[in-house]
This record gives sequence, C-alpha cells and structure tokens, in this order.
Amino acid sequence: MAKAKKKEALSLEEKLEQALVPVDEQPYEVPENWCWVKLMNLCDDIIVPQRDKPKKFDGDIPWCRIEDIEGKYLNGTLSNQYVTSEIVDAMNLRVCPEGAVICSCSASLGRQAILTRKCCTNQTFIGLVCNSKLLNNHYLYYYLMSLEQYFQTIGTGTTIKYISRNKFEQLGVSLPSLLEQQRIVEQIESLFARLEEVKAKLEEALDEIDKRTEIVLHNFFTGKYISDSCSDAVEQMLEEIVSCREQMISRKEIQRAKVVPVSEQDKLMCIPQNWKQVKMGEIAFVTKLAGFEYTKYISLKEEGEVPVVRAQNVRKGYLNLNNVLYIDKKTSVLLERSALKKKSLLITFIGAGIGDVCVFDKPERYHLAPNVAKVELFGDNILNAEYILYYLLSDIGQKEIFKSMKATAQPSLSMETIRDIVIPIPEISVQNKIVDFISVIKEKELKEKELIKNTLLQIELMKKSILAKAFRGKLGTNNPDEESSLKLLKQIIAENM
Repeated sequence: MAKAKKKEALSLEEKLEQALVPVDEQPYEVPENWCWVKLMNLCDDIIVPQRDKPKKFDGDIPWCRIEDIEGKYLNGTLSNQYVTSEIVDAMNLRVCPEGAVICSCSASLGRQAILTRKCCTNQTFIGLVCNSKLLNNHYLYYYLMSLEQYFQTIGTGTTIKYISRNKFEQLGVSLPSLLEQQRIVEQIESLFARLEEVKAKLEEALDEIDKRTEIVLHNFFTGKYISDSCSDAVEQMLEEIVSCREQMISRKEIQRAKVVPVSEQDKLMCIPQNWKQVKMGEIAFVTKLAGFEYTKYISLKEEGEVPVVRAQNVRKGYLNLNNVLYIDKKTSVLLERSALKKKSLLITFIGAGIGDVCVFDKPERYHLAPNVAKVELFGDNILNAEYILYYLLSDIGQKEIFKSMKATAQPSLSMETIRDIVIPIPEISVQNKIVDFISVIKEKELKEKELIKNTLLQIELMKKSILAKAFRGKLGTNNPDEESSLKLLKQIIAENM
C-alpha cells in the first residue's frame, strides 16, 4: 500500500496569514503600527473547563463561579468552595493559572476577571492564558469588556446564550505594541478611576435622598409634623368601614377573616395617642392567588387579554408595568377573587422583593400572580389608600410587615401576617394632608433621583466610549514611530517554527 503523502509544513508567511484577521473581517481601522490578530495566536493556552462538577469541596484550590467575580478581580472570599489536587487529577479538571483572564461564555455572557491565584472553574468560564511577549492580560481584560454588545450578537441559544471555544479562538484583537498596551491600560484605569469617584458621590447622594425620605416618613407617622385628629370622626369612619365589610360578608362576596383586634401589647407606642390603631384585616380584604389555582389554571403568555402583576412589577412605592405577561379573560373571571378590578394595595409576600408595596389604580382589569397579595380597603374613599401606602413604606410600617414573617429557607408573609399588621388611623382630613405633603416631597425626590440616575447612565456610556477609543488607538497614547506589533508577531511565529 502506498504511504500517505506527508503534509507539507506551512511557511512563515502562511502561518502569519493564518494568525491575522482578514482585512474584510476587521471591524474598524487601527493605527498603521497595530494589527488585527486572532485571539488563539495571542494565547499560550485556552482553557475550557469540563462540565463535571466535584461532589466534594474540602481542598485548597478555589472553585470559581460567576458570583465570585467582583470588578476586575475575584472577590476575597470566593465561593468558599475548594477542591483538592487529588480531585483535580482524578477528574482531570483544568486549572487556570494566576494571571489568566477568565471570561464567561454562558451565564452573564462576556463577564470577565483576572485571576489573582490559580483556580478551577465551572463550565461557565473559558480561561485565556496570554502569551506575555505579545499580549498584556490587563489589556485583554479591558478589550473583552469592550465587546459586551458583540458577545450578545455571536452568542447562540435561546434561554441562555453560549459562545463556543472556536468563536473565542477566532476572536479578532486589535493589537498594538506591548508598550502601547501598557499605556492604554494606564489611561483607561486613570479615566475610569475619575469616573468611579464621581459615581460614588452620586450613589451617596441617592442614599442620602432615601435616608432623608425615611426620616420624613417617620416624622409624619409619629405625629411630629401633624398630630391633631378628631377621635369622633375616626370612630365614625371605622363604623362605616365595618358596615361595608359586613355587607360584603352578607352578600357572600368575601368570607369573614379571623382577625384579633389591637391589644395594648400590639399598640405602637410612637403613634399619636389621638389616632386609632386597627389591624389591616379589620379595614381591608386581603387575599392572593392560591398556588393550586396557579398550577391548575394559569398559563402566562407574552400577549393576551388580562395583564398579570408579578413580584417584579411591584416596586417600593410604585407599579412598574414593564415586562408584563398575560392570561385570557375567561381564566381571570374563573378566578374572580384574585382579579384586580378596583384601587388596592399590592404587597409582594415571597421572593426577592418581599415587603415591597405599591398602589394599583388602573381602570382596566388586571390579575394577581401567585407571589403578590392584594389589599382592598372596605368602602370607597373612606380611607386614603396612598396614606396606607406611605405608612407601610415607613420604617414603622416595614417593621410591622416583617414582625411575624416566616423564617423558612425562602422567607414569606402569610395572608394572616398581612391582616395582623397594625395600621394607625387619623381622621381622613389628616390622612389627606399627610399624603399631599409626602407627594410633594416624593415628586421632588423623583426629579432629583432621575437627574442622578441619568448622570450615572452617562458615566457608563462614557466608559464605553473610552473603551471604544482605546482599541482604535484614539486615546492619544499611540507612538507612530514605535515598532509595529506585526513585526513582533512575525518574530514570535518564526521562533516557534
């Protein structure tokens, strides 16, 4: 049998051509002494961790996860998960060395960090070990940061996007000399540091606004600003509420809830003495969409007849109707008890936003998701719903919301604990005054916050602009007389032939 013809070795020029990004694939122009190189030709190693996860964590080599990334480096504590050298060998785990740049190729796509110690990682990350003669790892870190939007376009998948090793290897890098790379890194970090100083002051200002509002709310509900209230007027108001409640029960619109009236032990000592204190269940109908109802009947869709309010729509003090899902009206009518048809308070009772409260006041029909409770005040306009909202947002109200929270693996509020919240009630004119005053303060606060948030957004856009200029050679650091990176690349390839 004839022997297979031995494949001829590539010449230096052919290898150089393979390493460079073709001109028609280069995304933008760079200075003449820079060149576009495929990432695989700038790395000593590209590490793709195995998908298998160790079952035991008791060693000294950190097992890095996406939540361990904190800025440019990993956080100090990591995940508190470590593997032994024996497990590394037995499972043939890849270890990323100190100085490697890790970049997420899956969850939180494109998030990157520089390792300050050797680490094992899960399949989320790809590890990039720079060839130190060609590529500065800090330069690569910032370069990957500049590709945030690009990563979204090349990622594949529906639920979670993914970038393959091959795509990382073929990734084009705009490459200046090592000296210019260092200058670019220093310039980026200097400019970013100044922006971070401004950002920190703006975030501090946001915190101050929140603290100032907390003090204002506290002072209103402890009677520091307004304390007068006619006891007779409050008693008459509460009688009307009881009458409305009893009529609804007699018409079988609601069932009687077991609510124990406020005892001396329950009373809030900070509330003005001439205000009446009642339980939420005495003045409002509190309910939710039951878990079995959700499982049996609800199918959330991108489009439909009745919008559904989920926990992510309930924010502290306002209803955010971005990203709303829908159900059909037939299902909503079938589950009438948990429909939203009138002004009410909404409280998230389980999940990330537990305790967040807002007012629902939409003319059209909506429906509850299984993690949001509704609080419908008995009677129309007997109580001011915004007054109850502001009280629940105050430190006093928040303490009442969480006083009996179930301390389980996933903390939650039951309908009973919501009905048990103590509510201070002054006469309606006082409620209205408090709401008017706070609304003016809130409106001013909203404008201040909007201005600060817009400025913070501008800072992030400025960072992106700095990165865009940096890798185009437009930060004013490039020396055109410096040796071409192409010449160095050619030299390195020749050395390795």
